[in-house]
Amino acid sequence: DHDRRGGPVVILYDHADFRGGAIVLRPGESVENLARWDFDDGRRSNDRISSIRVVGGAEVRVFTDANFRGEALRVTDDIRDLGHFDRSGPR
Repeated sequence: DHDRRGGPVVILYDHADFRGGAIVLRPGESVENLARWDFDDGRRSNDRISSIRVVGGAEVRVFTDANFRGEALRVTDDIRDLGHFDRSGPR
């Protein structure tokens, strides 16, 4: 479990089905460019987020491009595989 403190968090995973390296974001945190972040296992995270877990009523906005640009998606529920997801929901 990546959330030891309790409370709302969003966890970005390297692989589908919430596997692989993770980045845990807490309320108020933002990442303007994933090129500057690594997963907790040391692997680079840019263009590698494959699933998102939403815990404790958290929500996150994810963007296709750095600096909060490009297409945006508001995420309020878990997404098991971003490769099989579109704005209308899982395929």
